[in-house]
Amino acid sequence: MKFSQIEPWVKDARVLDVDWGCTRYILSRRTRDDFDAIVFALASREMILAQRHTIGNNEFATLRSAEGEISISYFDYNRTVCLVTDDFSEGRVAPPLAPSSYEVLTTPTLAFIGLDYSDPEREGTGMSFVMKLADGSYIVYDGGLRIDAPILLDYLEKNNVRAEKPRIAAWVLTHSHGDHYLAMREFARVYADRVTVEHFLLTPRLSRYEFEQYEGVLGEIFPVEDLPKFEGAKMIKPHTGQLLHYRDAQIEILHTQEEMLPNQFRWMNEASMITRVYLGGQKILFPADGELGTDVQLPVTYGYALESDFLQVPHHAFSGGSYTMYDLVRAKVACFTCNQNRFDKWTTPSYNGGKSHYLISVTPETYHSEMGTQVFDLPYTPRERDGE
Repeated sequence: MKFSQIEPWVKDARVLDVDWGCTRYILSRRTRDDFDAIVFALASREMILAQRHTIGNNEFATLRSAEGEISISYFDYNRTVCLVTDDFSEGRVAPPLAPSSYEVLTTPTLAFIGLDYSDPEREGTGMSFVMKLADGSYIVYDGGLRIDAPILLDYLEKNNVRAEKPRIAAWVLTHSHGDHYLAMREFARVYADRVTVEHFLLTPRLSRYEFEQYEGVLGEIFPVEDLPKFEGAKMIKPHTGQLLHYRDAQIEILHTQEEMLPNQFRWMNEASMITRVYLGGQKILFPADGELGTDVQLPVTYGYALESDFLQVPHHAFSGGSYTMYDLVRAKVACFTCNQNRFDKWTTPSYNGGKSHYLISVTPETYHSEMGTQVFDLPYTPRERDGE
């Protein structure tokens, strides 16, 4: 065992290979005291406690050594302790788990990027968000299809306040569906020299845990070979419970596909990386295309700790999300990553159990991707709900 420090603790664990040099150990029927004991023991064995983080009733810790990183989680709802060992293979680097200094040049913003729906053959989905940080660098989420790449580049260049080309501190690729990552591929093909990317955040596809019919329907995978086209960019595989620091922003990892295991994936969307960004004193929740298993798991895992100011509506409002989740999040602004036609259809009371209709009824402000780019200065104060 490469990470020999954990041997005494994982003798009765379920062991899973989760790719890219990572192994997951699942320990059932454990307590918070068991979690504390493992963290204390590893920190006493030439490992450095890089971060400890709490979300709701759940505890997380990351420890590092010359061999790599061990991420440990305690989930209170099912009394489970999980360890993930990561040797940073595949050219990856460790995530930034501690604050660093930066120069303040501007006030932070959140931009919900309007997409190009002019092609009648295009499906009315796609997803693109940009956050501008205090030092003028950006965090980008997905980007949409290839046709949307010029829109993203135009926004980055026109709003750049740095004395250099636009700098993307973190480009988050939530999952390997084309309406989320093909804009990045177009950047790699045409615009890679127009931006500086520090980190790409993404997770591998775990094909061995997919149903047989899954491969025939969705054969897409992140084109990792495109990432080196961005000079100096590094790849990060984050783990659940980590809090990544980028200037005045923090990206909180709420879910990766590892949390679905050992169950098989029924749909690629269950492998979505679900995150929350803390910026400008507010919380921005990105469920990406999470649905099915994540619809159940996210509220059960985090409960009221899901409360956030902004919500990117799960899976474009086509499916995903739940009444329970929306009541827990209590968003003041909901962003629907779809066009006008699909927004009108998918928010009717009769569609998909009326979940999206309910969401717009309890959310003060709602927007969709065909309304054009919406920019929110943070902190943002939306209008109050009727009656409040």
